[in-house]
Amino acid sequence: MSNLILGLITVAIILGAMTAFSGSYIAPQGTISDSYRQLREHTGEMARTGMTSVSASVTTGGARLDWRIRNSGETQLRDLPRWDVIIRYHGSTTTALKVQRLTYTATDPPPAGQWTVTNIYRDTDNNAEVFEPGIVNPTEEFRLRVTVSPVIASGSSDSITVAVQNGASLSVGFTR
Repeated sequence: MSNLILGLITVAIILGAMTAFSGSYIAPQGTISDSYRQLREHTGEMARTGMTSVSASVTTGGARLDWRIRNSGETQLRDLPRWDVIIRYHGSTTTALKVQRLTYTATDPPPAGQWTVTNIYRDTDNNAEVFEPGIVNPTEEFRLRVTVSPVIASGSSDSITVAVQNGASLSVGFTR
């Protein structure tokens, strides 16, 4: 009889422990499931984001680059301060390659080492956007303006990259 009572107590302890541990196992599974869902949504948004380079030209004696880009995807491009713009160029004062991550400013023209979006167009005829100002909707185009110092060297092959808020990116090569 004592063995039976001892066995029942042991089984009760084991069942209690299993119940307690199963809760600590199930809770992280919900967190993992939520993280996977967010990853899927973000990956889908990246896949629906597209940009196409329209033109890139160096102006102001090599100090400024104007890059026109079309939103060729299905998602809006927004939150400009969260974008990354990186330029790789040869400066006129040295032969060394300069790689610089530029910071966003709302000022036009931007100071050296900074970038801005100067215009957003609803079509290729340079008609200004009307719907949701400050957000680049699908099929709209925008002009990204960059100012660098030292100025871009003549005849050098250089490149610039923009990565928008959801991680999609576009690069283009240019020469002065």
